[in-house]
Amino acid sequence: MGRVNRRDFPKLLHIDEGAEPTEFLTLLPGALQIREGGETGILVPPPEQPKHKPKLYRIDSESGETYEVPLSRGSLDGEDSFVLDAGIKIWVWRGSRSSVMEKFDAAKMGRDLDAERAYEPDTEVIEEGNEPRQFWKHFE
Repeated sequence: MGRVNRRDFPKLLHIDEGAEPTEFLTLLPGALQIREGGETGILVPPPEQPKHKPKLYRIDSESGETYEVPLSRGSLDGEDSFVLDAGIKIWVWRGSRSSVMEKFDAAKMGRDLDAERAYEPDTEVIEEGNEPRQFWKHFE
């Protein structure tokens, strides 16, 4: 492997709080605020994940509505798409006869739920008939 020309890369400096050089402070005029009570160190523990009661949402593009339905296998209907919000895991279930618009709206809702969480949930799209065991555990 050849040598890397370091002049083409940005310089990384570690600056301790309270020992900021003047050059650094002039780059942030009035923008730098030091507040009490923060965590120190590089490794900050992840935020505690809130307790979450799973919820099942039905996406019905014909009516243009999305609404919560009982969390039961009987609620799933192959003519619609559903979103199972299990907190750390978001499942987008696409019925075999659901419309393209319902599938799109369900995927969008899954992404929206994912984006509003402080932690990083895992979103998975599944097709009717190809559900993993972990999906069905929420219906027991």
